[in-house]
Amino acid sequence: MSGWDDLQNRVLADNAGTVLVMGGPGTGRTSLCLEIAARHISAGGQLSDVLMLAQTRSSAQALRTALVRRLGGAHLEPRIMTVHALARRIVASPQLRLLTAPEQEFRMRELLAARDMSDWPDELRTCARTTQFASDVRVMASRLRQEGCDPQDLTNQGIAWRVPEWRVLGPFLADYLDVLDLEGSLDYAEAVHRARIALTRPGADVEVRSRVKLVICDDVAECDPSQIRLLAQIARCHVPCVLSADPDQTIYGFRGAIAERLDDVIDEFPDVSVHHLTTNYRNSQHIAEVVESVRTGMPVIPSSSRLRRRANRSAATEDGVVAAVRAPSITRLVRKIAGTLRHAHVAEGVAWRNMAVVTRHGNELGVVATILAAEGIPVLRSRDEYALSDINAVTHIVNALQVAVVLASGAQPSDRDVAALMSNPLAGIERSVVHRLDTWCRLVRGSVVNWPVLLELRDNPTAAMTRTTGHVGDTGRSDDANDAGDVSRIENLSRKELAMSHEVRSIPPGLQTRAQPLAILAQRIQRAAELLRSGATCHEALWVLWHGSSWESSLRRRALAGDSTANRDLDGLCSLFDMADGAQTMAGIAGGRRLIEVVRQEQIPADRARESDEDRDGVSIVTAHRVKGREFDVVAVCGLEEGNWPAHNHTGSLTSADRWSADGLVAPPSWSENLRAETRLLLVACSRARRQLLLCSVESAEDGKRPSGLVTRLPHIEDNADSLHVTSLTELVGELRRVIVDESEHPGVRAEAQKLLDDLRGERHRGQRLVPQADPSTWWRHGAPRQRDVAGEVELSASHIGELLTCPRRWFMTRRAGANNGSALRASIGSLVHRICAENMDQWSLPDALAELEAAWPEIELSAEWQRSAELADAKAAIQRFDGWLQSRHRQPIGTEVRVDGTITVPSGIARIRGSIDRLERDAEGACYVVDLKTGTSQSDEIKQSHRLQIGVYQAVVASGGIKAIGPTHDSGAELVHLRIGAGKGHANPKVDHQSGLVDVPWPDECDPVDGCRNWIEASVDRALRIVISGEYTAVANRGCSHCPARAGCPALVPMDPATAHTGGHLA
Repeated sequence: MSGWDDLQNRVLADNAGTVLVMGGPGTGRTSLCLEIAARHISAGGQLSDVLMLAQTRSSAQALRTALVRRLGGAHLEPRIMTVHALARRIVASPQLRLLTAPEQEFRMRELLAARDMSDWPDELRTCARTTQFASDVRVMASRLRQEGCDPQDLTNQGIAWRVPEWRVLGPFLADYLDVLDLEGSLDYAEAVHRARIALTRPGADVEVRSRVKLVICDDVAECDPSQIRLLAQIARCHVPCVLSADPDQTIYGFRGAIAERLDDVIDEFPDVSVHHLTTNYRNSQHIAEVVESVRTGMPVIPSSSRLRRRANRSAATEDGVVAAVRAPSITRLVRKIAGTLRHAHVAEGVAWRNMAVVTRHGNELGVVATILAAEGIPVLRSRDEYALSDINAVTHIVNALQVAVVLASGAQPSDRDVAALMSNPLAGIERSVVHRLDTWCRLVRGSVVNWPVLLELRDNPTAAMTRTTGHVGDTGRSDDANDAGDVSRIENLSRKELAMSHEVRSIPPGLQTRAQPLAILAQRIQRAAELLRSGATCHEALWVLWHGSSWESSLRRRALAGDSTANRDLDGLCSLFDMADGAQTMAGIAGGRRLIEVVRQEQIPADRARESDEDRDGVSIVTAHRVKGREFDVVAVCGLEEGNWPAHNHTGSLTSADRWSADGLVAPPSWSENLRAETRLLLVACSRARRQLLLCSVESAEDGKRPSGLVTRLPHIEDNADSLHVTSLTELVGELRRVIVDESEHPGVRAEAQKLLDDLRGERHRGQRLVPQADPSTWWRHGAPRQRDVAGEVELSASHIGELLTCPRRWFMTRRAGANNGSALRASIGSLVHRICAENMDQWSLPDALAELEAAWPEIELSAEWQRSAELADAKAAIQRFDGWLQSRHRQPIGTEVRVDGTITVPSGIARIRGSIDRLERDAEGACYVVDLKTGTSQSDEIKQSHRLQIGVYQAVVASGGIKAIGPTHDSGAELVHLRIGAGKGHANPKVDHQSGLVDVPWPDECDPVDGCRNWIEASVDRALRIVISGEYTAVANRGCSHCPARAGCPALVPMDPATAHTGGHLA
């Protein structure tokens, strides 16, 4: 700020023992704090004499940067920190480490898991192992210390007020504090509590006065009662204090801030002088009026006359813009926001860093950031918004550390751990090499890539020479080609032939060379394991894994080039190394296990801000809680829907922490209190904007979404639904296409749009089209020429043809676009049962199969532990049914897991079918009989038809010579064996569905013959081929819609947008 008004000058001239500066958003409270510090230093004081306090690390860093910039020159030991950091210094024990909130919650979970709860109430024992319970216990522990109470006080209150949760948690929290003492740690609340105790020592006041000449606390209203009393103790040591506060912007109630009690705790400071600032210097006129409307709509808190809010006025001369942005979906909403931000940047010259998108909840950040990035908007997310477990780079290096810990403890890494290493960027190995190595191991060794294979790669002499020289050379490429031929040849051998063959047991030389990055990673992991075994810190082990990898240089290069993902990955890795380096408990094998658990279980982001954060450019994507203390030219506030903002926050506490007070039992927060807190949060979000404020909400009658009542009554809100400017060529082409097909537009307008589109299509530079998206041949309806059309073959999977015919859209979204909902519980169990039966069919042993099931069962992820025994019993029953079925077979087996690679020629083209038949048999007449094992449990008509099609396609391919070792043959039929569906007495046998041969029954009763097709399978393949070639993936409603992974936005369930229906799309 340049110059000071009368009210601000009064603050600067006040020499009272405690100066309290109050004022609304933009009134200059923080600027005054900085000015007071600067004047103290200009008057001959030292920066090290001034203690400046903020509420978060990022706020403290911003204050430090602003003050040093204001002062100029070099300064030693600036004391600008959080209250928790101050408390840590007062305690003055170098052995004590301050825990972050995620680490504290992990300690809670760790202690709860080992706790004897035999004397706990039944309802508490039931939930005591849950994450939510640990979180509620952490809140209770903090609230106790914030009010200056001990665990014994909680026990006494539990007995007196008959609250069993308090009675049993008292002893638990006492043990928790003892554990922290033993490991040399402090949580935030305990640090402040001990600092207050330390200041009661004789002579403490003299020591404080000798080291601190001025205390400045910005936003003291966000302090909890214990923190404010700590500051009051310092003030009573005859140290001048300057405090700033705005109870209307107090949003950290979940951390203990209590705006209603500010009047009481301020009385603990000596010689208090209160000043009110009433001029808003930040917001333009219309934004200031919106901010004041929100502010004055809240109850007056505190209610005392000396702290009661005063009306604010704006000093701005420009009106500014307050606009409502609404759309029927979050995607369209964020695209509208992107258009506004781009226009502000291109047309008005607003830097990206001077814009922000604010959300109500942290889980909304990812969606907003993804869509903005897709629209070409550079985005910047603070490291404070991420839990370490959400950062890919951290996950990868922790996975490698997990393997090192396993090796250090004397065990061998699991196949799952090794599989994760193969895709780990620490290895830096090409996917094609991973695929070939995996294929070779499955075919030759009969297993997946495991740890001994990685050691074999490491110990190979030729490979070792490659690691030393760093060159692959022409020999590598030649070997690579030979290896590809080897793998292809191996694939055509049967399992028995492989078992008798010795020439293919060694890894091909070229494959060994190409897989050397895996061997190098294995070496680094072994070195990390040796360090952990010797008691070294996790920081040292992580450094061995990280330093020198190709990934290290790649991330650094991408980050320097401005890649936001690489920046986030490096931020996360820095935080991980800080965590591993900061605690004595993070050493040795046990420390490695602890670090892995802390990271993987971290669910709430820690405060990990760094001063270099502000050097980055991009639109800030931030929650309303994290945006406090910052300001931007343009701010878009998202999530302003009813039910989302205000959020229904209060869901109760498993520990009754919401009913606890130092004086005993109180009523939990009411809806009016929750609404007041949500309104304060909205005030903070809206008041960040200087020139333009966008109030954004999804409005959809179909989904029942409507704008929040918090914003619909605000003044000066413009509707910018039609005012957004086209700011990219893609948007321009899309708008022209919409106009062209819109019959409600004037014919002249449509003709002009067509002319402009033709002009754009013809624009070229050096022979290259400048606007390729204007060419109709690239549009989704027409599509670019497909390579598969030219080649004459379309590759299809036999198991997916039924799904393609049932709903082409679902097939495309799941099989081509990757929109899958992951492996469901029952699907993963079915896959395990299928693998055990199929892979061991040739040398079947029921005891061995059941033992393999027991060994692999811990790898199955269950949504609830109570399902484990029932699901295991179901899996065992399936294997026992298979045993009975296998013993009853009378046909001659040809092979198991027989590879199929053949074609089916139909009128629309040629379908290439590749796959694997579980079991192929030959009957007495020499005809082939196909057997397919099924481990699903669904018996819907769609699933049955899909299974019939799959096995029928295999029949057709076998008959046409799709198995090279057999050649063309006759098929006598097929059967589907449903292992998890019982039949017969006691359901001891599997349900078996038989299917006739295609020669015997080419057209079942329900199928009409089709010209050009010899049987119903060819007709089905012809239909599937036509769909794929045309690209018309129509959405078809069916019984599987309720659990379809691509259900969101499906046209069969949701009416299409008229514009989309006109312009067309293959998914329509």
